[in-house]
Amino acid sequence: MEQIARLLERAQGGAGGLLVLVGPAGSGKTAMVEAAAGEARRRGFAVLRASPAGGQPGGLVWAQLLRDIDAPDDLAASLLGGNAATLDLDSAARHLVSGSPRLIVVDDVDRGGPDAAEVLLGPVAVRCAAAATAVIVTAAAPLGLGLGPVLRLGPLSEEDLGLAAGGLDGEAAHALWVASRGLPGVARQLAQELADLGEHDDPMVHLALRAPSTTAFLDVDTNLVRLLEVAAGRAADDALRARVLARLARELVDDASSSARRRALADEALQLARRAADPGTLA
Repeated sequence: MEQIARLLERAQGGAGGLLVLVGPAGSGKTAMVEAAAGEARRRGFAVLRASPAGGQPGGLVWAQLLRDIDAPDDLAASLLGGNAATLDLDSAARHLVSGSPRLIVVDDVDRGGPDAAEVLLGPVAVRCAAAATAVIVTAAAPLGLGLGPVLRLGPLSEEDLGLAAGGLDGEAAHALWVASRGLPGVARQLAQELADLGEHDDPMVHLALRAPSTTAFLDVDTNLVRLLEVAAGRAADDALRARVLARLARELVDDASSSARRRALADEALQLARRAADPGTLA
């Protein structure tokens, strides 16, 4: 938040700028933006926010922002044809950064394709450097435009995530870190699910089954494999144990040395699923 606070301070002084937040889904970009918007409002900024819609023209997100500030309709429309003139782009940027202190947020700008970033980000970045406007955009990967500082968000350490997950014992906190891969957004979602578990539901089993699967090709997530192995021994019934073993077999699919073990796990999972009359276990 220090970089965001400095950006807002500069904007209050009439010398704003652009900050790009980069990180995978669940890395905390949305939480950072929410905090930035709250701080901006506390400082008296007007906050404008938009996000590109998949399959729509890249300039649409900027046209929406222009309409939010009651810019001329023809100016917003000029961004939708894909061939806006340089003067139109500069005029649009001038409208976006004019007036009282303003924070403009564009979430997932890369979701709108190259045009969403390239149509107006450059002109706006230039204009806001001499205006009371701060611009924050989020993206899953670097934009490569070199227009302003880039803040990269990634996994938290187990210690930091354990503190953020307060109320969990050491074993459950470690399991949460493994299941979320240290990504705070994913961890918050999983932590909420743990809070809603029934009295007899085992958090380790829940996390083992709910952990997002992002294992790279020909790689094995050893931390998740260990979590699944622990969960298999804690499953309360045949159906749950079948689900855990089936997932464990899938997580080992890229380990050439584990082919015999995978077959044994899959066979046991199938037997348990049949005994539990749960044919959807291996789906």
